[in-house]
Amino acid sequence: QPALERFVSTLPEGDAEATTSSLESWKSDMPTFAASNEGFVVPTQVNYVGKGGRIYQPGERASGATSVVARSLRTGYLWDNVRVIGGAYGGVCRFSP
Repeated sequence: QPALERFVSTLPEGDAEATTSSLESWKSDMPTFAASNEGFVVPTQVNYVGKGGRIYQPGERASGATSVVARSLRTGYLWDNVRVIGGAYGGVCRFSP
């Protein structure tokens, strides 16, 4: 419980401008890691493959259309091609501004 309370106390609160400022300060404290190709091999019958990338530059405002496209990919193209045709458990497309 104390660890959770410490974590919650570090989260930004207040109006949008103050939250953005606090968030930027909080993000600047996070360590940065060099980009690399990394994989884990585990002896299972199921696997998971992920890919992420930046589609907007830092500070650039994301359009609401981006979330619409992500949902369309998730519930249309990826579902039909990965799940239905490919036989996988599913495919996910998520946008997180």
